Formats: sequence, structure tokens, C-alpha cells
Amino acid sequence: MLAPMMSISEMQRLSATVDATWHSPIADAAAARWGLPAGRARWWRSSGTHVFGLPPDEHHAQRFLRLVPDRQRTADQVRVVAAFTSELGRAGIRLALPVPSDSGELVETIDTEVGFIHACVIDGAPGDQIEAEDLTEERARAWGRALAQIHVAGQAIVGDLPDAYAELRSMRDAIADDPELGLVLERLVDSLGALPTTADWVGATHGDFELDNMAWVDDVATCFDFDDAASTWFIADIANAIRDLTSMGLPRPEHPQRFDAFVDGYRGIRDLPTEQLDTLPLHAAAGVARRLVGLRRALIVDPGVGVESESLQVLRRRLEQVAATDRADLLARRL
Repeated sequence: MLAPMMSISEMQRLSATVDATWHSPIADAAAARWGLPAGRARWWRSSGTHVFGLPPDEHHAQRFLRLVPDRQRTADQVRVVAAFTSELGRAGIRLALPVPSDSGELVETIDTEVGFIHACVIDGAPGDQIEAEDLTEERARAWGRALAQIHVAGQAIVGDLPDAYAELRSMRDAIADDPELGLVLERLVDSLGALPTTADWVGATHGDFELDNMAWVDDVATCFDFDDAASTWFIADIANAIRDLTSMGLPRPEHPQRFDAFVDGYRGIRDLPTEQLDTLPLHAAAGVARRLVGLRRALIVDPGVGVESESLQVLRRRLEQVAATDRADLLARRL
């Protein structure tokens, strides 16, 4: 997990509407915009978005309904990402495409009992997911090529993707109670600010191109989950993608060949100068900091929401542990 999560209180709002069979009237109202009957959507998970599965039928393969509370992201923010994903598909990138609603919209907004919700339907990705330990060198090269292809194609797409580090740059309110951490994050932001921002360094990125967001058929992958697509340094996207192969940006002892194969595959499509690759540790630290700031916000309790379910209380404790570890790691780096 690296991409920012919605707050646990926001998860509680939606989970309170999900019944014992994993159905929700909110998901039904959203699915209706795609001509789907009530009871079709079943809750799958909640993290950066609420995800409901749409089982295959005689007309369609597996699809997913994704719900984004307006308190999390505005309709325009969701539309920009959906449009970017659709354009990448037209450019030939293998990805899970957004599906237009019955009215031809990629994003529909629904007024619900828990507030305005922005909904998308996304095609499922064929194939299987794999762990880093099962990654062959050929697949690692294909993974690197796939990310480079997104970076190349994204340069030709006109859009207004968000700044990936915007939250990190405006983090003072989120960490006002922790001046020691605040000093580390300010130094980190200063280091990022010293990097070049020319078109060969910065552009449109996937945001979370890890193995969990890819499905494989033989050595061919289809990517999905563009929720965190953003404008940032390309090397930041690489750092986020290969964090299972690295430790704070440096190859783990068990993965050097996979790391090298990924970089080799990327360089087969797009130039990656050594001066950019050398900033991997900086962007790895920035990714941890971004997650930490997001976690601290996700853990804020909204007093207007009821008692959290037992599963969300367990999640809260786990995320508190992750946040504590991230804080310790950042302080230990003495940025």
C-alpha cells in the first residue's frame, strides 16, 4: 500500500449500508446508471475508493464499480483521471478501460444518504496476479516496458492531472503536533524542489504501478487502478512501482536481477539516465512520507460517524502501526 487511502470514517459511512450479502443500495443506485439491476454489485474492498464487483454474465466479463466520496475527491478530479485512462487505451496501452454509462459518461455523480458519490465502471483485467518472488526476469522486463510505454504515451495526452506531491507540500496542518517529523518533511520537500522539472524528468504517471495492479497472461500484462494517476517525476513512478524489489530505493539482496531486468525493460522503450535513476532513494523516501501524511489524515475520527465496525477497528490498529513504522524510517534517514 502506498497510494493515499480514504479516511476510516469514510469507509464506515459506506460499510454501514452494506448488508450480509455484500449488497448496498448506494452501489445499486450507482450501477443503475450503467443499466445494471439492483443486487448486481457486491462489495469487494475499500481503500482509496470503494470497489464493488460486477460478476460476469452473458453480455460482459468481470467488471468493477468504483465509488469515490466527494469528500475524498471532486467530480472533476475523478473525470480527469478517467479521461486520461481512456486516452491511454486509445493510444494502445494494455489496461482495464473505463466503461461509459448509459448516458455516455465515464463518471456519474449520485446524491446518496452518505453524500455525493462519484462512480465509474472499469473492465476487469484478464490473467493472474503474481508476487515479487514469482517474477521472472522476462516478466520484470515486460513490467518495465509497460511503465515506460505509459510515460511515453502520456506525453501526448493533454490533461490536468493532479500534482502527486501536493499533499506532501502542504503537510504542515497534518503534522502540526509532530515538529520533529515536520522538519524531516520540510527537508524532503526542499530536496524535491531542487530536482529538474523539464519534460524529460516530469510528466503523466500511473501513480501506483506495483505488481498488485497488474494481471498476467503468460508474459503479457494488463494494468489497472489508475486512481492515483498524477503529474510528477517519472522516477517517482518507478520508485512506487518497484518498492517490493527495493528498500528505500536500493535493490533488495534477493531481487537484484529482477531490479536490473525492470530497468533494462524500461530503457528499451524510454531513456532513463543514470542521474535520474540515482534519485530513486529520494523518491522512495518521498513515497513513504506521502503515505504517512495520508495515513495520519485517514486516521482522523469524524465525530459525526457511528461506531466503527470491528473490521475497521482492526484496520485502524494496523494502519497506526504502519504510520509509526513509516515515521521511524523517515526519522532514521536524517534527511
